[in-house]
Amino acid sequence: MLSKALLLLLLCLVLVPTSEQDTAADSAADTSSSGDADSTPGDVTQPAPGDVTEPTPGDVTEPAPSDVTESTPGDVTEPGPGNVTEPAPGNVTEPTPSDVTSTTTEMPSDSTTEPSGMESTTAEGLTAGSTVNPAINRICPSNQLMNDRIRNNALRAHNYRRSRLAQGLVINKAGKTLPMASNMHRLAYNCSLEESAMAAASSCSSGDDLGLPPDIQENAHAVLKNAAQYRKDALIKAVKAWWSQIRKTGGIGRGVTFTSFNRNTRTEWFTRMAWATTKFFGCGVADCGNKWFAVCHYSPGGNIEGSHIYEKGTPCSACNQSANWCEAELCSFATPAS
Repeated sequence: MLSKALLLLLLCLVLVPTSEQDTAADSAADTSSSGDADSTPGDVTQPAPGDVTEPTPGDVTEPAPSDVTESTPGDVTEPGPGNVTEPAPGNVTEPTPSDVTSTTTEMPSDSTTEPSGMESTTAEGLTAGSTVNPAINRICPSNQLMNDRIRNNALRAHNYRRSRLAQGLVINKAGKTLPMASNMHRLAYNCSLEESAMAAASSCSSGDDLGLPPDIQENAHAVLKNAAQYRKDALIKAVKAWWSQIRKTGGIGRGVTFTSFNRNTRTEWFTRMAWATTKFFGCGVADCGNKWFAVCHYSPGGNIEGSHIYEKGTPCSACNQSANWCEAELCSFATPAS
């Protein structure tokens, strides 16, 4: 027993210094490995919480708002308000009145919109609906103060209104529709009537049919130039003024009879244009300073007291043998335009 106790005591004396030395060596190795650049991943030393350096708020750098770029979905970059260029009011180009083209639709009894089907044969094979160069003057070449465009416009404007009257589409001052016409003739343009109308227009005043043969009737109208730039416009305004008297002045009922009450009234302007048995007309437009003076002559003239302006009935049902064509509900003595 004594020998065993002595042996244990000797072992303790030998082992205690060695353990302390190993502990000191391990501590030295840990210190050395923390600064070793070639240490393996297993040798990495995590710093203690007290060793971590946190940047102060003043050290943190945030990008300025102007440096932040945000992309919209699809990477579309939209300019800010300051980048949008709006045209100044002075840079906006508005079309001038002369550049604006418009179509005016008026009351049925005074419409100026003629359908393409209203073409009619005129002299030299031209049609009322043809597009004619203003410089062309083939219908009545002896009159250099007119041209084919003015003539064709006048022809179309007259026959369109007569066609509507024949169809029972014209309304009088009382708001009543005038009856259909069975014998309404289609007008043809006449150069002799144009010559006499041009002579009357050149006087720049209305002669009220003075000096005209008994079978010729006259309509005249002055149009200020600020209301009509060209002669063709002045003539159309005159036609509108004459025809509109059925609504403005009145005096014509469903009996469609011209009476003494219509004499010397503006209703005569309408009845001259509407007289069913009138077959020819011609017009002239003169330059009279600040106005145009438009005149149209009609033959054979109407406005006969006690006579019907036209015969009531189905359109073209009373056309005589000399007018055996019916075109646009008008009796025509010429082959319709193809």
